[in-house]
Amino acid sequence: MGLATVELIIAFEKEFDLEIDHSETPYLQSPGRVIDWVERELRRLGRPMPRENIAEAVKRITLSQSGVSERFYREDARFIDDFCMD
Repeated sequence: MGLATVELIIAFEKEFDLEIDHSETPYLQSPGRVIDWVERELRRLGRPMPRENIAEAVKRITLSQSGVSERFYREDARFIDDFCMD
């Protein structure tokens, strides 16, 4: 995992006030997987949030951190392979 992806994970942690265990990061390869994970984790912690709100925040952070144009953003795109983040 490169610096760009580490910074992305940190941004997600701050946005949602969560701690993402290092063992979880290999699973979090795309915005969609991050959205799913955050939704489950917030529900587990008793702080549920609508999926649409999570998706909007993940998109905003991803676009800001990656520099990718919004027209290329997809929830199934991979951070490293499709957004060239490493």
